[in-house]
Amino acid sequence: MTLVNLGSIAVISETRSVWAGVGPSTNRCGVAKSFAMRNSAVYFSALVTALLGALFLLLVFETWALLTGQTPITGYVRSAANAYPGWSFVAAVVIGMVIGHVLWGGPEAVARMRRAK
Repeated sequence: MTLVNLGSIAVISETRSVWAGVGPSTNRCGVAKSFAMRNSAVYFSALVTALLGALFLLLVFETWALLTGQTPITGYVRSAANAYPGWSFVAAVVIGMVIGHVLWGGPEAVARMRRAK
């Protein structure tokens, strides 16, 4: 711990190590955070970034295909949906459930709304 004097305000700054298991690191309840929890947040952030990057590249390809007269991704999707209507229905239901879960928060949001009443 380091005591820093800022005029009339004394501030205690605490330096924390980035190494696993070294230095105090607690959440709001005073429970120690694990290194794995911090790592999982990094992995989740990297996964979301990668998925958004892939989505961006797909949109760039779709734009390029439309501008150059090539077959766009929607043409392939339409062909697959016509060839396999059952699987396209299942995919549409799963995608709809995932989007609904993200937009409305899932079971945690329902429990939070009940507690708020």
